[in-house]
Amino acid sequence: MRRLGGRIARRLGLRPPVPPVRTGVVEEFTRSLVSGWIAVAPGTKSLTVTLTVNGVEVTRTRATVTSERRHASGTVLQFRFVLKDLWHYVGPKDRIAVRAGGQQLPIVGHGTHFVPAKRGGKPLAELRAALEAGSVFSRMGRLQQDLRLNTAWLARATALADEVRALVAEQFGYEVFYAYGSLLGAVREHGPIGHDDDLDLGYLSRRRTGPEVGAELHDIALALIEAGYQVEPYPPLLHIYADLPDGTRQRVDLFPHHFDEAGLLQVSWGMAGDTHVRLDEWQGVHEVPFGTQRAPVPVAAEQVLAQLYGASWREPQPGFSWYRDRAERPADMDMSWADCDEVYWADFYRRSEAAEPSPFCLDVIARPDCPELVFDLGCGDGRDSVGFAAAGRRVVGVDRSAAAVRRARELAGDRAVTFVQCDLLDTAALAAECERARAGDEPALIYLRFVLHGYLGGRLDEVFESLRAIGRRGDLHALEFRDLADAELPKVHASAHREFVDGAELAGRLENEFGWTVLEHDCKTGRSPYRSEDPALYRILARRAPSAR
Repeated sequence: MRRLGGRIARRLGLRPPVPPVRTGVVEEFTRSLVSGWIAVAPGTKSLTVTLTVNGVEVTRTRATVTSERRHASGTVLQFRFVLKDLWHYVGPKDRIAVRAGGQQLPIVGHGTHFVPAKRGGKPLAELRAALEAGSVFSRMGRLQQDLRLNTAWLARATALADEVRALVAEQFGYEVFYAYGSLLGAVREHGPIGHDDDLDLGYLSRRRTGPEVGAELHDIALALIEAGYQVEPYPPLLHIYADLPDGTRQRVDLFPHHFDEAGLLQVSWGMAGDTHVRLDEWQGVHEVPFGTQRAPVPVAAEQVLAQLYGASWREPQPGFSWYRDRAERPADMDMSWADCDEVYWADFYRRSEAAEPSPFCLDVIARPDCPELVFDLGCGDGRDSVGFAAAGRRVVGVDRSAAAVRRARELAGDRAVTFVQCDLLDTAALAAECERARAGDEPALIYLRFVLHGYLGGRLDEVFESLRAIGRRGDLHALEFRDLADAELPKVHASAHREFVDGAELAGRLENEFGWTVLEHDCKTGRSPYRSEDPALYRILARRAPSAR
Protein backbone atom coordinates (compact mmCIF):
# COMPACT_ATOMS: atom_id res chain seq x y z
CA MET A 1 0.00 0.00 0.00
CA ARG A 2 2.87 2.37 0.76
CA ARG A 3 4.49 1.61 -2.59
CA LEU A 4 1.14 2.11 -4.35
CA GLY A 5 0.60 5.41 -2.56
CA GLY A 6 4.07 6.51 -3.60
CA ARG A 7 3.41 5.70 -7.28
CA ILE A 8 0.10 7.57 -7.22
CA ALA A 9 1.72 10.59 -5.55
CA ARG A 10 4.49 10.70 -8.16
CA ARG A 11 1.98 10.46 -11.05
CA LEU A 12 0.03 13.37 -9.51
CA GLY A 13 3.22 15.39 -9.11
CA LEU A 14 3.04 15.30 -5.33
CA ARG A 15 6.13 15.03 -3.08
CA PRO A 16 6.07 13.85 0.50
CA PRO A 17 7.36 16.38 3.06
CA VAL A 18 11.10 16.22 3.74
CA PRO A 19 11.67 15.43 7.41
CA PRO A 20 13.65 18.26 9.09
CA VAL A 21 15.96 15.86 10.95
CA ARG A 22 18.21 13.76 8.75
CA THR A 23 20.24 12.20 11.52
CA GLY A 24 21.27 12.94 15.09
CA VAL A 25 22.26 11.48 18.42
CA VAL A 26 22.26 12.17 22.16
CA GLU A 27 25.97 11.97 22.93
CA GLU A 28 25.87 12.64 26.68
CA PHE A 29 23.14 11.59 29.09
CA THR A 30 24.10 12.13 32.74
CA ARG A 31 22.51 13.53 35.87
CA SER A 32 24.27 16.83 35.13
CA LEU A 33 23.82 17.22 31.39
CA VAL A 34 21.92 15.88 28.38
CA SER A 35 23.46 17.00 25.09
CA GLY A 36 23.83 15.99 21.47
CA TRP A 37 23.53 17.10 17.86
CA ILE A 38 21.20 16.85 14.89
CA ALA A 39 21.84 17.20 11.18
CA VAL A 40 19.09 19.19 9.45
CA ALA A 41 18.27 20.39 5.99
CA PRO A 42 20.50 23.22 4.75
CA GLY A 43 19.10 26.60 5.74
CA THR A 44 17.43 25.31 8.93
CA LYS A 45 18.53 27.73 11.65
CA SER A 46 16.88 26.10 14.66
CA LEU A 47 14.70 23.21 15.72
CA THR A 48 12.72 22.35 18.83
CA VAL A 49 14.08 19.42 20.86
CA THR A 50 11.89 17.88 23.58
CA LEU A 51 12.61 15.57 26.48
CA THR A 52 9.83 13.18 27.48
CA VAL A 53 9.21 10.85 30.39
CA ASN A 54 6.95 7.91 29.55
CA GLY A 55 5.90 9.71 26.38
CA VAL A 56 4.86 12.92 28.15
CA GLU A 57 6.86 16.08 27.41
CA VAL A 58 8.70 17.41 30.45
CA THR A 59 10.76 20.22 28.93
CA ARG A 60 12.01 21.51 25.61
CA THR A 61 14.89 23.49 24.23
CA ARG A 62 16.04 24.81 20.86
CA ALA A 63 18.93 23.47 18.83
CA THR A 64 20.17 26.78 17.48
CA VAL A 65 23.94 26.80 17.76
CA THR A 66 25.79 25.67 14.65
CA SER A 67 28.33 23.02 15.54
CA GLU A 68 31.81 22.82 14.08
CA ARG A 69 30.96 19.22 13.20
CA ARG A 70 30.33 18.59 9.52
CA HIS A 71 27.83 16.07 8.16
CA ALA A 72 26.98 15.05 4.61
CA SER A 73 23.26 15.28 5.38
CA GLY A 74 23.30 19.02 5.97
CA THR A 75 23.68 21.64 8.70
CA VAL A 76 24.60 20.38 12.18
CA LEU A 77 23.02 21.98 15.26
CA GLN A 78 23.73 21.28 18.92
CA PHE A 79 21.35 21.08 21.87
CA ARG A 80 21.66 20.66 25.61
CA PHE A 81 19.45 20.23 28.67
CA VAL A 82 20.51 20.81 32.28
CA LEU A 83 18.00 18.92 34.45
CA LYS A 84 19.52 18.25 37.86
CA ASP A 85 16.18 18.22 39.67
CA LEU A 86 14.58 15.81 37.18
CA TRP A 87 16.22 12.88 38.94
CA HIS A 88 14.19 13.48 42.10
CA TYR A 89 11.07 12.34 40.22
CA VAL A 90 12.09 9.41 37.99
CA GLY A 91 13.16 5.83 38.59
CA PRO A 92 13.74 2.38 37.05
CA LYS A 93 10.15 2.12 35.80
CA ASP A 94 10.40 5.32 33.74
CA ARG A 95 11.56 5.77 30.15
CA ILE A 96 13.26 9.05 29.23
CA ALA A 97 13.57 9.95 25.54
CA VAL A 98 14.70 12.88 23.41
CA ARG A 99 12.81 13.87 20.27
CA ALA A 100 13.57 16.38 17.51
CA GLY A 101 11.45 17.16 14.46
CA GLY A 102 9.04 14.35 15.30
CA GLN A 103 11.84 11.76 15.47
CA GLN A 104 13.25 9.99 18.50
CA LEU A 105 17.02 10.31 18.78
CA PRO A 106 19.23 7.37 19.76
CA ILE A 107 21.14 7.75 23.05
CA VAL A 108 24.75 6.59 23.03
CA GLY A 109 25.09 3.56 25.28
CA HIS A 110 21.37 3.31 26.03
CA GLY A 111 19.41 2.76 22.81
CA THR A 112 16.17 4.63 22.28
CA HIS A 113 15.44 5.32 25.98
CA PHE A 114 17.36 6.15 29.11
CA VAL A 115 16.23 4.24 32.22
CA PRO A 116 17.34 5.65 35.62
CA ALA A 117 19.11 3.16 37.86
CA LYS A 118 17.35 4.22 41.08
CA ARG A 119 14.17 5.92 42.25
CA GLY A 120 14.47 9.61 43.04
CA GLY A 121 12.08 9.70 46.00
CA LYS A 122 9.35 12.02 44.70
CA PRO A 123 6.34 11.00 42.58
CA LEU A 124 6.41 11.88 38.89
CA ALA A 125 2.90 13.30 39.26
CA GLU A 126 4.34 16.00 41.53
CA LEU A 127 6.72 17.09 38.76
CA ARG A 128 3.90 17.23 36.22
CA ALA A 129 1.78 19.30 38.60
CA ALA A 130 4.65 21.74 39.16
CA LEU A 131 5.23 22.15 35.43
CA GLU A 132 1.52 22.70 34.80
CA ALA A 133 1.53 25.37 37.53
CA GLY A 134 4.27 27.34 35.78
CA SER A 135 7.52 25.87 37.07
CA VAL A 136 10.49 25.51 34.72
CA PHE A 137 13.98 24.08 34.88
CA SER A 138 16.44 26.89 35.49
CA ARG A 139 19.62 27.28 33.50
CA MET A 140 21.34 25.38 36.32
CA GLY A 141 18.81 22.56 36.13
CA ARG A 142 16.83 23.43 39.26
CA LEU A 143 13.04 23.32 39.25
CA GLN A 144 11.75 26.80 40.01
CA GLN A 145 8.83 29.08 39.38
CA ASP A 146 9.08 30.82 36.02
CA LEU A 147 10.68 34.16 36.87
CA ARG A 148 8.25 35.93 34.56
CA LEU A 149 5.50 34.86 36.98
CA ASN A 150 7.47 35.25 40.21
CA THR A 151 6.61 38.83 41.18
CA ALA A 152 7.95 38.36 44.72
CA TRP A 153 11.41 37.40 43.40
CA LEU A 154 11.31 40.30 40.96
CA ALA A 155 10.55 42.80 43.72
CA ARG A 156 13.35 41.46 45.96
CA ALA A 157 15.93 41.28 43.19
CA THR A 158 15.27 44.74 41.80
CA ALA A 159 15.27 46.23 45.31
CA LEU A 160 18.73 44.76 45.98
CA ALA A 161 19.89 45.93 42.55
CA ASP A 162 18.74 49.46 43.38
CA GLU A 163 20.70 49.38 46.65
CA VAL A 164 23.87 48.26 44.86
CA ARG A 165 23.33 50.90 42.17
CA ALA A 166 23.05 53.62 44.82
CA LEU A 167 26.21 52.53 46.66
CA VAL A 168 28.34 52.26 43.50
CA ALA A 169 27.06 55.62 42.26
CA GLU A 170 27.74 57.36 45.58
CA GLN A 171 31.19 55.92 46.30
CA PHE A 172 32.59 55.39 42.80
CA GLY A 173 30.53 57.63 40.52
CA TYR A 174 29.36 54.84 38.20
CA GLU A 175 25.86 54.27 36.81
CA VAL A 176 25.03 50.59 37.22
CA PHE A 177 22.90 48.95 34.51
CA TYR A 178 21.41 45.53 33.79
CA ALA A 179 23.89 43.24 32.03
CA TYR A 180 24.18 39.84 30.38
CA GLY A 181 21.05 37.68 30.86
CA SER A 182 19.11 40.41 32.63
CA LEU A 183 19.88 42.85 29.81
CA LEU A 184 18.80 40.21 27.31
CA GLY A 185 15.50 39.75 29.16
CA ALA A 186 14.90 43.49 29.50
CA VAL A 187 15.35 44.16 25.78
CA ARG A 188 13.95 40.99 24.23
CA GLU A 189 11.21 40.04 26.67
CA HIS A 190 10.65 43.24 28.71
CA GLY A 191 11.25 41.27 31.89
CA PRO A 192 13.35 38.45 33.33
CA ILE A 193 14.02 35.30 31.31
CA GLY A 194 11.84 32.58 32.78
CA HIS A 195 14.62 30.02 33.36
CA ASP A 196 17.18 32.53 34.68
CA ASP A 197 18.07 32.39 38.37
CA ASP A 198 19.69 35.71 39.25
CA LEU A 199 19.94 39.37 38.28
CA ASP A 200 23.03 40.55 36.40
CA LEU A 201 24.39 44.07 36.82
CA GLY A 202 27.23 45.90 35.14
CA TYR A 203 29.05 49.21 35.31
CA LEU A 204 31.28 51.04 32.85
CA SER A 205 34.65 51.72 34.45
CA ARG A 206 36.64 54.83 33.61
CA ARG A 207 39.81 52.71 33.63
CA ARG A 208 41.41 51.85 30.31
CA THR A 209 43.47 48.76 31.13
CA GLY A 210 42.37 45.36 32.40
CA PRO A 211 44.55 45.25 35.54
CA GLU A 212 43.24 48.67 36.61
CA VAL A 213 39.67 47.40 36.18
CA GLY A 214 40.41 44.29 38.24
CA ALA A 215 41.93 46.35 41.05
CA GLU A 216 38.91 48.66 41.05
CA LEU A 217 36.53 45.67 41.29
CA HIS A 218 38.43 44.67 44.44
CA ASP A 219 37.82 48.15 45.91
CA ILE A 220 34.11 47.97 45.07
CA ALA A 221 33.90 44.57 46.75
CA LEU A 222 35.42 45.88 49.98
CA ALA A 223 33.03 48.86 49.96
CA LEU A 224 30.04 46.51 49.61
CA ILE A 225 31.30 44.36 52.50
CA GLU A 226 31.77 47.44 54.67
CA ALA A 227 28.15 48.41 53.88
CA GLY A 228 26.93 45.07 55.25
CA TYR A 229 26.50 42.95 52.10
CA GLN A 230 27.93 39.48 51.75
CA VAL A 231 30.28 39.35 48.76
CA GLU A 232 31.52 36.19 47.10
CA PRO A 233 34.49 37.14 44.88
CA TYR A 234 35.42 35.61 41.56
CA PRO A 235 38.18 37.02 39.34
CA PRO A 236 35.74 38.44 36.70
CA LEU A 237 32.71 39.29 38.88
CA LEU A 238 31.11 39.59 42.32
CA HIS A 239 28.19 37.66 43.75
CA ILE A 240 26.40 40.05 46.14
CA TYR A 241 23.93 38.77 48.74
CA ALA A 242 21.54 40.44 51.15
CA ASP A 243 19.82 38.70 54.05
CA LEU A 244 16.03 39.02 54.00
CA PRO A 245 13.66 39.17 56.99
CA ASP A 246 12.25 35.71 56.19
CA GLY A 247 15.69 34.12 56.63
CA THR A 248 16.40 33.71 52.91
CA ARG A 249 19.01 35.53 50.82
CA GLN A 250 18.75 37.47 47.58
CA ARG A 251 21.61 37.65 45.10
CA VAL A 252 22.71 39.91 42.26
CA ASP A 253 25.92 39.67 40.22
CA LEU A 254 28.14 42.62 39.29
CA PHE A 255 30.35 42.63 36.16
CA PRO A 256 32.83 45.34 35.16
CA HIS A 257 32.86 46.72 31.61
CA HIS A 258 35.38 49.15 30.13
CA PHE A 259 36.58 50.64 26.88
CA ASP A 260 40.18 49.73 26.15
CA GLU A 261 42.77 52.07 24.69
CA ALA A 262 41.54 51.18 21.18
CA GLY A 263 38.03 52.36 22.13
CA LEU A 264 36.49 48.85 22.09
CA LEU A 265 34.12 47.61 24.80
CA GLN A 266 35.55 44.82 26.94
CA VAL A 267 33.29 42.71 29.17
CA SER A 268 34.68 40.68 32.04
CA TRP A 269 32.69 37.45 31.55
CA GLY A 270 33.42 37.47 27.82
CA MET A 271 31.42 37.54 24.61
CA ALA A 272 29.98 35.08 22.09
CA GLY A 273 29.64 37.64 19.29
CA ASP A 274 32.30 38.74 16.83
CA THR A 275 31.96 42.53 17.01
CA HIS A 276 32.77 45.03 19.76
CA VAL A 277 30.76 48.10 20.68
CA ARG A 278 32.85 51.21 19.97
CA LEU A 279 33.29 54.12 22.34
CA ASP A 280 31.51 56.49 19.96
CA GLU A 281 28.44 54.17 20.00
CA TRP A 282 28.02 54.28 23.77
CA GLN A 283 25.28 56.75 24.65
CA GLY A 284 24.83 56.21 28.36
CA VAL A 285 21.99 54.51 30.22
CA HIS A 286 18.22 54.83 30.24
CA GLU A 287 15.30 52.90 31.76
CA VAL A 288 12.97 50.38 30.11
CA PRO A 289 10.11 48.21 31.46
CA PHE A 290 11.19 45.05 33.30
CA GLY A 291 8.08 43.09 34.25
CA THR A 292 6.32 45.18 36.88
CA GLN A 293 9.53 47.15 37.53
CA ARG A 294 11.90 49.39 35.57
CA ALA A 295 15.39 48.44 34.41
CA PRO A 296 18.40 50.66 33.63
CA VAL A 297 20.01 49.47 30.39
CA PRO A 298 22.57 50.93 27.97
CA VAL A 299 21.03 53.09 25.25
CA ALA A 300 23.13 51.00 22.84
CA ALA A 301 21.63 47.80 24.31
CA GLU A 302 21.12 46.05 20.97
CA GLN A 303 24.75 46.57 19.97
CA VAL A 304 25.88 45.34 23.40
CA LEU A 305 23.72 42.21 23.09
CA ALA A 306 25.11 41.46 19.63
CA GLN A 307 28.59 41.61 21.19
CA LEU A 308 27.59 39.41 24.13
CA TYR A 309 25.48 36.76 22.39
CA GLY A 310 26.06 37.13 18.66
CA ALA A 311 23.83 38.32 15.85
CA SER A 312 21.07 35.79 16.71
CA TRP A 313 20.49 37.21 20.21
CA ARG A 314 16.84 37.98 19.40
CA GLU A 315 16.00 34.28 19.17
CA PRO A 316 15.87 32.36 22.49
CA GLN A 317 18.68 29.82 22.91
CA PRO A 318 17.93 27.76 26.03
CA GLY A 319 20.89 25.52 25.26
CA PHE A 320 23.36 28.39 25.22
CA SER A 321 26.50 27.69 27.26
CA TRP A 322 29.19 30.27 27.97
CA TYR A 323 31.79 27.54 28.36
CA ARG A 324 31.03 26.24 24.88
CA ASP A 325 29.91 29.35 22.97
CA ARG A 326 32.14 32.07 24.36
CA ALA A 327 34.43 33.42 21.64
CA GLU A 328 36.57 35.82 23.67
CA ARG A 329 37.24 36.77 27.28
CA PRO A 330 39.75 39.43 28.43
CA ALA A 331 41.44 37.62 31.31
CA ASP A 332 43.50 40.70 32.18
CA MET A 333 40.31 42.31 33.59
CA ASP A 334 40.24 39.71 36.36
CA MET A 335 40.87 40.49 39.98
CA SER A 336 44.15 38.90 41.04
CA TRP A 337 43.85 35.81 43.21
CA ALA A 338 45.49 37.79 46.02
CA ASP A 339 42.73 40.43 45.75
CA CYS A 340 40.05 37.73 45.61
CA ASP A 341 41.56 36.16 48.70
CA GLU A 342 41.53 39.47 50.55
CA VAL A 343 37.89 40.03 49.63
CA TYR A 344 36.97 36.49 50.69
CA TRP A 345 38.53 36.87 54.15
CA ALA A 346 37.22 40.40 54.61
CA ASP A 347 33.73 39.07 53.98
CA PHE A 348 34.32 36.00 56.17
CA TYR A 349 35.51 37.98 59.19
CA ARG A 350 32.98 40.75 58.71
CA ARG A 351 30.30 38.14 59.41
CA SER A 352 32.15 35.92 61.89
CA GLU A 353 30.61 35.33 65.30
CA ALA A 354 32.56 35.71 68.53
CA ALA A 355 33.77 32.28 69.62
CA GLU A 356 35.61 30.62 72.47
CA PRO A 357 39.27 29.64 72.04
CA SER A 358 39.70 26.59 69.82
CA PRO A 359 40.37 23.13 71.29
CA PHE A 360 43.88 23.31 69.80
CA CYS A 361 44.57 26.58 71.61
CA LEU A 362 43.44 25.10 74.93
CA ASP A 363 45.57 21.98 74.40
CA VAL A 364 48.68 24.05 73.64
CA ILE A 365 48.11 26.33 76.68
CA ALA A 366 47.94 23.23 78.89
CA ARG A 367 51.44 22.12 77.87
CA PRO A 368 54.05 22.82 80.56
CA ASP A 369 56.54 23.86 77.86
CA CYS A 370 54.24 26.53 76.34
CA PRO A 371 56.34 29.77 76.19
CA GLU A 372 55.22 33.07 77.70
CA LEU A 373 55.40 34.90 74.35
CA VAL A 374 52.97 33.86 71.60
CA PHE A 375 52.99 34.82 67.93
CA ASP A 376 49.51 33.92 66.63
CA LEU A 377 50.16 34.02 62.88
CA GLY A 378 47.03 34.17 60.74
CA CYS A 379 45.06 35.04 63.86
CA GLY A 380 41.77 35.68 62.02
CA ASP A 381 39.15 37.07 64.37
CA GLY A 382 41.49 36.73 67.35
CA ARG A 383 39.64 34.01 69.25
CA ASP A 384 42.85 32.10 70.06
CA SER A 385 44.91 35.26 70.63
CA VAL A 386 42.40 36.24 73.31
CA GLY A 387 42.53 32.70 74.72
CA PHE A 388 46.31 32.85 75.12
CA ALA A 389 46.10 36.33 76.66
CA ALA A 390 43.47 35.15 79.15
CA ALA A 391 45.94 32.44 80.23
CA GLY A 392 48.55 35.11 81.01
CA ARG A 393 50.63 35.00 77.80
CA ARG A 394 51.99 38.04 75.95
CA VAL A 395 50.41 37.81 72.51
CA VAL A 396 51.05 39.32 69.10
CA GLY A 397 48.28 38.45 66.62
CA VAL A 398 49.11 38.85 62.93
CA ASP A 399 46.75 38.64 59.95
CA ARG A 400 46.84 39.95 56.37
CA SER A 401 43.13 40.87 56.43
CA ALA A 402 42.29 44.36 57.69
CA ALA A 403 38.74 43.16 58.44
CA ALA A 404 40.11 40.31 60.55
CA VAL A 405 42.37 42.64 62.55
CA ARG A 406 39.47 45.03 63.21
CA ARG A 407 37.29 42.12 64.32
CA ALA A 408 40.08 40.77 66.56
CA ARG A 409 40.56 44.12 68.27
CA GLU A 410 36.83 44.31 68.96
CA LEU A 411 36.91 40.83 70.48
CA ALA A 412 39.99 41.53 72.59
CA GLY A 413 38.57 44.68 74.16
CA ASP A 414 41.00 45.95 76.83
CA ARG A 415 43.07 42.73 77.00
CA ALA A 416 46.79 43.20 76.43
CA VAL A 417 47.00 41.77 72.92
CA THR A 418 48.83 43.46 70.06
CA PHE A 419 47.23 42.93 66.64
CA VAL A 420 49.13 43.70 63.46
CA GLN A 421 48.02 43.67 59.83
CA CYS A 422 50.79 41.90 57.93
CA ASP A 423 51.05 39.13 55.36
CA LEU A 424 53.07 36.12 56.50
CA LEU A 425 54.87 36.25 53.16
CA ASP A 426 56.15 39.78 53.86
CA THR A 427 59.17 38.35 55.62
CA ALA A 428 60.89 41.63 56.48
CA ALA A 429 57.81 43.26 58.00
CA LEU A 430 56.87 40.10 59.91
CA ALA A 431 60.39 39.68 61.28
CA ALA A 432 60.41 43.33 62.44
CA GLU A 433 57.12 42.90 64.35
CA CYS A 434 58.32 39.71 66.03
CA GLU A 435 61.72 41.18 66.91
CA ARG A 436 60.02 44.17 68.51
CA ALA A 437 58.03 41.87 70.82
CA ARG A 438 60.86 39.57 71.95
CA ALA A 439 62.90 40.21 75.08
CA GLY A 440 66.35 39.16 73.95
CA ASP A 441 66.51 35.49 72.96
CA GLU A 442 63.46 34.37 74.90
CA PRO A 443 61.68 31.46 73.16
CA ALA A 444 58.25 31.99 71.63
CA LEU A 445 55.29 29.90 70.64
CA ILE A 446 54.82 30.25 66.89
CA TYR A 447 51.20 29.27 66.46
CA LEU A 448 49.42 28.70 63.13
CA ARG A 449 45.91 27.29 63.23
CA PHE A 450 43.87 26.93 60.00
CA VAL A 451 46.51 28.93 58.13
CA LEU A 452 48.64 26.58 56.06
CA HIS A 453 45.76 25.31 53.92
CA GLY A 454 44.88 28.91 53.05
CA TYR A 455 48.09 29.60 51.11
CA LEU A 456 47.24 28.61 47.57
CA GLY A 457 49.22 27.75 44.48
CA GLY A 458 52.18 26.02 46.17
CA ARG A 459 53.07 29.02 48.37
CA LEU A 460 53.55 26.89 51.47
CA ASP A 461 57.34 26.96 51.08
CA GLU A 462 57.21 30.76 51.18
CA VAL A 463 55.38 30.58 54.52
CA PHE A 464 58.10 28.41 55.98
CA GLU A 465 60.79 30.73 54.66
CA SER A 466 59.14 33.43 56.79
CA LEU A 467 59.02 31.09 59.79
CA ARG A 468 62.75 30.47 59.39
CA ALA A 469 63.38 34.20 59.33
CA ILE A 470 61.46 35.01 62.53
CA GLY A 471 62.40 31.91 64.54
CA ARG A 472 64.89 31.54 67.36
CA ARG A 473 66.37 28.51 69.07
CA GLY A 474 64.00 26.89 71.50
CA ASP A 475 60.85 28.19 69.78
CA LEU A 476 57.85 25.86 69.90
CA HIS A 477 55.87 25.60 66.65
CA ALA A 478 52.21 24.53 66.91
CA LEU A 479 50.49 23.87 63.56
CA GLU A 480 46.95 22.68 62.88
CA PHE A 481 45.59 22.46 59.31
CA ARG A 482 43.33 20.51 56.96
CA ASP A 483 45.01 17.32 55.85
CA LEU A 484 44.60 15.59 52.49
CA ALA A 485 42.19 13.25 54.29
CA ASP A 486 39.78 16.17 54.72
CA ALA A 487 39.39 16.81 51.00
CA GLU A 488 36.42 14.48 50.50
CA LEU A 489 34.65 15.16 53.80
CA PRO A 490 31.47 17.33 53.91
CA LYS A 491 32.01 21.08 54.31
CA VAL A 492 29.76 23.79 55.77
CA HIS A 493 31.60 26.44 53.76
CA ALA A 494 32.57 25.23 50.29
CA SER A 495 35.58 27.33 49.35
CA ALA A 496 38.08 27.73 46.56
CA HIS A 497 40.30 29.54 49.07
CA ARG A 498 41.88 26.45 50.60
CA GLU A 499 44.21 23.68 49.52
CA PHE A 500 44.70 20.50 51.51
CA VAL A 501 48.15 19.70 52.92
CA ASP A 502 49.94 16.37 53.20
CA GLY A 503 50.59 16.49 56.93
CA ALA A 504 52.81 13.41 57.17
CA GLU A 505 55.04 14.70 54.39
CA LEU A 506 55.29 18.13 56.03
CA ALA A 507 56.25 16.61 59.40
CA GLY A 508 59.03 14.68 57.67
CA ARG A 509 60.30 17.82 55.94
CA LEU A 510 60.44 19.75 59.21
CA GLU A 511 62.80 17.14 60.65
CA ASN A 512 64.82 16.27 57.56
CA GLU A 513 65.10 19.69 55.86
CA PHE A 514 64.65 22.13 58.73
CA GLY A 515 66.36 20.16 61.49
CA TRP A 516 63.47 20.72 63.91
CA THR A 517 62.49 18.12 66.50
CA VAL A 518 58.93 16.97 65.86
CA LEU A 519 57.42 16.27 69.28
CA GLU A 520 53.94 15.20 68.15
CA HIS A 521 52.15 14.78 64.84
CA ASP A 522 48.98 13.00 63.81
CA CYS A 523 45.68 13.42 61.93
CA LYS A 524 42.23 12.97 63.47
CA THR A 525 38.62 13.97 63.16
CA GLY A 526 36.72 15.06 66.27
CA ARG A 527 39.16 17.87 66.99
CA SER A 528 37.07 20.84 65.91
CA PRO A 529 33.52 19.92 64.85
CA TYR A 530 31.58 22.82 63.34
CA ARG A 531 27.84 22.50 62.75
CA SER A 532 27.54 19.42 60.50
CA GLU A 533 31.26 19.38 59.66
CA ASP A 534 33.94 17.32 61.38
CA PRO A 535 37.19 18.05 59.53
CA ALA A 536 40.25 15.78 59.39
CA LEU A 537 42.89 17.98 61.03
CA TYR A 538 46.61 17.39 61.18
CA ARG A 539 48.56 18.66 64.21
CA ILE A 540 52.31 19.14 64.43
CA LEU A 541 54.21 20.32 67.49
CA ALA A 542 57.89 20.85 66.81
CA ARG A 543 60.79 22.36 68.77
CA ARG A 544 63.35 24.47 66.99
CA ALA A 545 66.79 23.08 67.80
CA PRO A 546 69.62 25.48 68.71
CA SER A 547 71.37 24.80 65.40
CA ALA A 548 68.25 24.76 63.23
CA ARG A 549 67.79 27.33 60.50
